[in-house]
Amino acid sequence: MTRHTPTRHHATAGLTAAAVAFLVGCSSGSSTPTPSSAASQRTTVQSAASTSATADPAPVLAAYRGYWAARVKAQAAPDQPPPAELDTYAEGAARSDVVTSLALFRRQGIAFRGEPALSPVATLTSGGTATVADCVDSSRWTPVFVDTGTSALAPGQPLRVQVDSTARLDQGRWMVDTSTAHRDRPC
Repeated sequence: MTRHTPTRHHATAGLTAAAVAFLVGCSSGSSTPTPSSAASQRTTVQSAASTSATADPAPVLAAYRGYWAARVKAQAAPDQPPPAELDTYAEGAARSDVVTSLALFRRQGIAFRGEPALSPVATLTSGGTATVADCVDSSRWTPVFVDTGTSALAPGQPLRVQVDSTARLDQGRWMVDTSTAHRDRPC
């Protein structure tokens, strides 16, 4: 049996808390998260001025919410393979970030309980791309150490952070390609 000295344990806990603080902001993070109230389901949409069907941001927002639903599902059980829905809604860096986060959470014995509240705004850009700006509220989506049930959230971590994502049209389907949390931009 290996004993950890208090200094090593505190250093490991500090690194874990710092990593979780970064990843909570990225949480990135299922089927669409089911917000607890109709108000949290409110989605604001801005689009490029156009009357064509391709200018409709609703499919972008559906893909974005699907990405988050998959992320929430994955981070609730990081010891399981990523859900198939992740491949339906995410590619590139967005998908890789979720998979990398899961590996870290698995090693550190961390899982997330609850779900975040989303309030995305999609803007269609040229060439089958879009941006999504969101203020992700993780006050009801908490990282915990599975063995003890205690919080793994870093002290001082803002619970509402700006998340900027990009999506692109891939073979007729919108996919989230990048998703970046800005911990220095509480919202």
